[in-house]
Amino acid sequence: LAIVGKYHPTTATLCQSLAVVLRDQGRFAEYEALMRISLETLQAMGVPEDSLWVVTAYNGIANGLRLQGRFAEAAE
Repeated sequence: LAIVGKYHPTTATLCQSLAVVLRDQGRFAEYEALMRISLETLQAMGVPEDSLWVVTAYNGIANGLRLQGRFAEAAE
């Protein structure tokens, strides 16, 4: 973060990578939270909604909700 800042594609990608590690450790709420941070970062940078980065973040959020048993929220 000190080098590129919060609003940089690398930051969003690293959030997603760390989120996957947390998911693999069973830390689903933290996984979901980092995917949301990644999405917010990408949206703030104006990355198109149909880009792979944004779609991956949305998928991660839905997956995190599913893993927590929050099915109604995941369907939104």
